[in-house]
Amino acid sequence: MWKWSPVIAPPTRCCWPGIKRAYDDIEGERECIAVIDELAPRSNEHQVDKYGYNGFHRTRLTDLLNAHHVDTVLITGTVTQICVEDTARGAFHEGFQAAVVSDAVSSYAPELQKASLQTLAMKYGRVVTARDALAEMDA
Repeated sequence: MWKWSPVIAPPTRCCWPGIKRAYDDIEGERECIAVIDELAPRSNEHQVDKYGYNGFHRTRLTDLLNAHHVDTVLITGTVTQICVEDTARGAFHEGFQAAVVSDAVSSYAPELQKASLQTLAMKYGRVVTARDALAEMDA
């Protein structure tokens, strides 16, 4: 993997289990793969560990969603043009309706984020705001 993606190779080891980093918005260090406190799964919720950029690739996510009769997924996260986009494409290819929540994704490159959201909206699903997503779920 490091041959074609050297920026995540040692010494960076981006998203490797056991690797900790300090972040500006929390005290101390946190494991890079940890779920942030505000999004921690409740006792009755499933957690799916992913092993690459696409949350559907080689995970149980498709089976889990199908078992619960889910046909639409809301996608949030970081980095928009990498993990978010790949997961939205994965949802599309697995037969789910995908909606990327534009104000719940982030990127280190605003121009790439904009291009990614345009591509996703054009070919792979919808791009919605959190307010619009919540309003649709309430309707």
